[in-house]
Amino acid sequence: MDIKRRLARAVSVLAVAILLGHVVQTMAETGAPRAVTSAPATDPKIIVPVAAGPEAAVAPSLRTPVAAPEDDKAMMADKPAMVAPASAEKTPDSLPRPMMAGRTPTITSPASPPAARLATASPTATEAPSPPVAPAPQIITTTAPEPSIVPKAMEVLLQPQQNCENAMDLSVVADAIIEVSLMSPCRPGERLVLRHGPLAITTRTTAQGSVFLKIPALDAAGEVSLRFADGSVINGTVAVPDLAKLRRFAVQWMDRDTFGVNAFEGGSGYGGAGHISAANPGKLPLTGTADSGYLMILGDAEATPAMLAEVYTYPAGSLGPVEVSIEAQVTSGTCGRELLGEVITSDGGKSDVSDLMLAMPDCTALGDILVLKNPVQDLTLAVAN
Repeated sequence: MDIKRRLARAVSVLAVAILLGHVVQTMAETGAPRAVTSAPATDPKIIVPVAAGPEAAVAPSLRTPVAAPEDDKAMMADKPAMVAPASAEKTPDSLPRPMMAGRTPTITSPASPPAARLATASPTATEAPSPPVAPAPQIITTTAPEPSIVPKAMEVLLQPQQNCENAMDLSVVADAIIEVSLMSPCRPGERLVLRHGPLAITTRTTAQGSVFLKIPALDAAGEVSLRFADGSVINGTVAVPDLAKLRRFAVQWMDRDTFGVNAFEGGSGYGGAGHISAANPGKLPLTGTADSGYLMILGDAEATPAMLAEVYTYPAGSLGPVEVSIEAQVTSGTCGRELLGEVITSDGGKSDVSDLMLAMPDCTALGDILVLKNPVQDLTLAVAN
């Protein structure tokens, strides 16, 4: 009875061993990862190997033999040891192949017991983190903005528009004196030539382009013109009724050809009360007509080439005689040459003009004065003093 029992146990152990070997062989065949088929990849950048080995495919519990009872040890000792079939060993072909970076393999396998799943799960190799790479510095180049180039015509358009119209106004005050007013805002500091009858003098506009001056009327027509440096002319006319009872004497010249008018009223001599000259020009009447004569010095000597004049007005209703003379001083600017000028007379609004020529002595006579007496009647040199 004991022999039968032992034989049954031995057969059972043998059957269990054979079954165990079959299970191990089946798991080895089905648990190996299959090759992943995918489209060929070009130029792989990173290859990450799979660290799982097939040796872990079998759970340790399946490799442990079933322990026999104590009373069977003697019988089991006489039998050869049971080993797993050779098919259970893994060949190199069954090892998992490395996967291409960036691709996800698709592996299908039959359901396996939890132990087999744990065996086939491979730990992921942990790579050391690479040190952070500093980004390359960006070089930003900037170009300085080009200065805005505005054409001159555009600058003119952008500037506030200014009224450049020239406007002249004429008016007459006491004793036939013409007041001239000019507004020319686009012509500041410009040289002008004023003409009235035979009279011609220079003047200049102010910084605002204006002119304000007075001239004695010499012509009853009352015409006045202003000529600008570019040749443009502005004209005006004003009536001068008081000129009919006045007499005027004038001398005009250019630049260095300097002359001077002297008038002697009431038999006065040099330096007397009735001596009218640039040093004592007399007074302009505020109203009506003057009881005594006066001298007006005209022209701007800075508006080169300068055109200058001196005009003497006889007193109205004068009973005594009036002597008039022209003087020229010998200076470094006048010595040794001929002076040129014009003599203008006006009687009752009718004007007349005569040329004046005066030969000056050489420069050894500096300070001397040449006097031309009674120039109205006889334009000859009277005295060299």
